[in-house]
Amino acid sequence: MTLLSKNCYILTLIFSILCVTQIETKAQSILGKPISITARQQKLAKVLSSIEQQGNFRFSYNSTILPLDSLVDINAVNLSVEEILDRLLKQRYEYRQAYDFIIIRYAPLQLALIVQESVGDQNHYTITGKVVDEQSRKPIANASVYEKNLLQSTLTDQDGSFTLKLKNISQTVTITISKLNYKDATSFFLPEITVHKGKKRNSNRYIDDEPSEIDQTFLGRLLITSKQKIQSANTGGFIANAPAQISLGPGLSTHGSLSGQVINKFSFNITGDYNAGADGMEIGLLYNIDKRNVRGFQFGGAFNLVGGKFTGLQISGLHNDVLKSTDGVQIALAYNQTREALNGVQIGGFYNDIRKSVAGVQLSAGYNQIREELNGVQIGGFVNVVHQNIRGFQFNPLYNLGKKSMSGVQIGGFHNRILQTFRGLQFAVLYNQTNGNFKGIQFAGLFNNVNDNLNGLQFSTGYNRTKNNMDGWQIGSFNTTGSVRGAQLALLGNFTHKEVKGLQLGGIFNYAKKLKGLQIGLLNVADSSSGYSIGLINFIKKGYHKISLSTNESIAFNAALKTGNDKLYTQLLFGKNLNNNQKLTALGFGLGKDFNIGKHLSLNPEISSRYIYQGDWKYRNILNRLDVNVGYRLGKWLAITAGPALSMYHSTQTNRINGYDFIGNRSSSFKIGNTNKGWLGWNFGVTLL
Repeated sequence: MTLLSKNCYILTLIFSILCVTQIETKAQSILGKPISITARQQKLAKVLSSIEQQGNFRFSYNSTILPLDSLVDINAVNLSVEEILDRLLKQRYEYRQAYDFIIIRYAPLQLALIVQESVGDQNHYTITGKVVDEQSRKPIANASVYEKNLLQSTLTDQDGSFTLKLKNISQTVTITISKLNYKDATSFFLPEITVHKGKKRNSNRYIDDEPSEIDQTFLGRLLITSKQKIQSANTGGFIANAPAQISLGPGLSTHGSLSGQVINKFSFNITGDYNAGADGMEIGLLYNIDKRNVRGFQFGGAFNLVGGKFTGLQISGLHNDVLKSTDGVQIALAYNQTREALNGVQIGGFYNDIRKSVAGVQLSAGYNQIREELNGVQIGGFVNVVHQNIRGFQFNPLYNLGKKSMSGVQIGGFHNRILQTFRGLQFAVLYNQTNGNFKGIQFAGLFNNVNDNLNGLQFSTGYNRTKNNMDGWQIGSFNTTGSVRGAQLALLGNFTHKEVKGLQLGGIFNYAKKLKGLQIGLLNVADSSSGYSIGLINFIKKGYHKISLSTNESIAFNAALKTGNDKLYTQLLFGKNLNNNQKLTALGFGLGKDFNIGKHLSLNPEISSRYIYQGDWKYRNILNRLDVNVGYRLGKWLAITAGPALSMYHSTQTNRINGYDFIGNRSSSFKIGNTNKGWLGWNFGVTLL
């Protein structure tokens, strides 16, 4: 070697050592920060918090490895953070700096490196040695031996021996040995190298030492090699960045068994392999497995498995699984799963599963499940399930389920169900159910059910039910509710357990415990009423039940059943002439009102309409009357009534039939057209109260 080359070599060595020293000094900037702290019989957790505040940094550790509730004593003045930690933790832990964090790792033991040979140049350099326990000097099997910058590594054998072959060296070789529960040990080797200006090295750093859950998944246990698992366990939070990697199969990567500690800009797996992550593009013809975060585009022919967060576009032939959150798009022909939150779009052929919340769209031809909240759209082919609140749109041709509240639109082919409150539109071909309050529109082909209050509209061709208060409209064949403030419209009937303030319109019957509105139906029933009931029969338990027997100028004997209340009552009317030569039968319906005038007197205006049978049903004989009766109460159960009347008579019958009366043949009448007549008359009778 010439003198000039020797001088260059020496300068290179000095420069490399200075660079390494500068790097180590920077890494120790927080650990070397001097602080003062005094504590007596305080919990370790509180003391660590005080150190964080003074040093303006945070600790990161697995809470199970530290006795946080143990009581400690310390009196330190102007000591470094590392020295104070050693005093507190009895030098049984290792400390690593990551940005503004100090990672505490349980490492009570020490490693020692015995170098047996180190030969070669910058193109090929081989280090042979042995790793032993520093105290017992016993060999350590399966220890990781690696060069952080070159990302080349190996494992020790059962005798603790190893041979590490390095290529393309451009700087000082930094060999690190790592083993679970041991402190890392680092050695420097200075092969003769030629310095190239601008030569880049791979960046590396430490992050949290939390073990990845990916090793515990079925696919992780099946496809991550034992060497890769050992390397991950040994090297813990060490992570490096590299521009690219290519893999032929599991463990056959350009990064070897250290691939689980490397994040690549571009990654291509001919079959599939295990990496720390990707920040750019990753393609696996069969699969991709990443221990930590992936950002960018990821394609797996069969599946993608990501142990951290995913950001970008993820496509697989069968299955995508992200163990933390997804911010982007997941597309799989079979099954997508994100074990934390999704912010974006998830499209699966058969099944989508989000373990936390969704802000975006979830779409599948089969089953969708969100374990927490949905803010967005969920569309499924068979079943949609959201375990917490929903804000947005849920569509399924079969079944939608929200286990808490929903605000938005829910459309189901057969059944929609919300276990708490609903605000919006709920539409099902068959059946809707909301267990809490409902505000909006509920539309079903057969059955709507609200187990609390309704504010809005319930519409079905079958049955509508609101358990408590209904403020709005119910439209169906049969409606039931606790109380009504609005309208019930039913083809068959309406049933209200408490109070009606509004309208009950039933094709056959209406029931209200307390009526403060209007009932219209063939049969109206109420316990009490301060409103109006219009029907053939109106039965008010605490209302108007009277039978009147009377005679008038046209019909000798009349009987009337009067039901309702004094505001408005209805009459079922029957009349008959008892004379065999002037027979007549009358059937009719009427309305009346009772004005009380003092203790004994009342005024009863009534309007009525009767069909008059006078020997032949083919004739249309209609008698309409206005009676203004004055009643006098003779006792608790009896009153007499009398008063004038105005009759309007329409008839198509022109001649009297033998043996029957012919009331149209009256000399005192006035004629209105060819078929209508009118006259003044009277009424007298008794009423059973």
